[in-house]
Amino acid sequence: MTFNEFKKEFENVEVHEYKNSVNDAVVVSVCIVTYNHAEYITQCLDSIVNQKVSFNYEILIGDDDSTDGTREICKEYAQKYPDKIRLFLHDRGNNIAIDGRPTGRFNFIYNLYSARGKYIAFCEGDDYWIDENKLQKQVDVLNSNTNANICFHNAYIIENNDKHYKGKVYPQGRKEIVEFEDLLKGDYTKTSCCIIRNENHIFNTPVLMLQDTTLFLDCLAGGKVAVYIDNEMSVYRLHSGGVWSLINVIDKRISTFTIYEYLSKKYIDKSSCKIISFQLKKIAKDISYYYLKSRNFNKFLFWLKKSWEFKSYLGLKTQIRLIIKHIT
Repeated sequence: MTFNEFKKEFENVEVHEYKNSVNDAVVVSVCIVTYNHAEYITQCLDSIVNQKVSFNYEILIGDDDSTDGTREICKEYAQKYPDKIRLFLHDRGNNIAIDGRPTGRFNFIYNLYSARGKYIAFCEGDDYWIDENKLQKQVDVLNSNTNANICFHNAYIIENNDKHYKGKVYPQGRKEIVEFEDLLKGDYTKTSCCIIRNENHIFNTPVLMLQDTTLFLDCLAGGKVAVYIDNEMSVYRLHSGGVWSLINVIDKRISTFTIYEYLSKKYIDKSSCKIISFQLKKIAKDISYYYLKSRNFNKFLFWLKKSWEFKSYLGLKTQIRLIIKHIT
């Protein structure tokens, strides 16, 4: 899908790009999706505009029509850094709902299409970077490794505006070279840790399925790899206003199941299918037991059947015993 095709299908209200003078010749496009992040967006933007690099980079901010002052803060930064920041002012009329829930999907994809750099880096508006050399380090890695399409690193976790880190998203000891099958096995990184090559193949995924997981997998398809830097260079924030945080646990699992179901049809080689099938049966089993415990037997039977479709590793007798235990 081209940018024009995307806009024709999903842009109901024209996106306003704030006047800017960013040079076209940029090496990195930093994509920021933000919505009602007034408490956090300043810290996010400061951590990005203060990067020390030997190349030009642009910062693409997509504000999803925030109502808490985030948009006004973004405008202030766009005025202050007209040679770095491209600000896209979105309208809620363009919001893409998935399973009845509003998402940042239109904003996210609009940034991807607008990125002009050789590489694309990411940071959600409620996250931030903690190493002023982050971009330089990651660009150096990708420049020196032509088979690498992604470079990622560790991140700390904090809750709300806490001053102390809760822990690392990913501990030390990851493989330095990460392959497609490694990424398939689970959530390997967060968007604020990643920089990818800006190549056309990343738009080969349907809009409703195009999010960070599928994007990163597309980057590693065809034998490409991700390079892991064992260094903490960003912070992932947990708070009640986060888009993902607002979704309850079971809906998150169902959403993840939908993604893997799509992947099962896209990647059909033997090794990939085995990993995807394992993920699908595990998720379906988790969902079925959730509904069993909540005594929603119709949904329980639906998801139990799903788990059997993928040859659930729990034997039939074991599953029957669990059903009888929870019903009686």
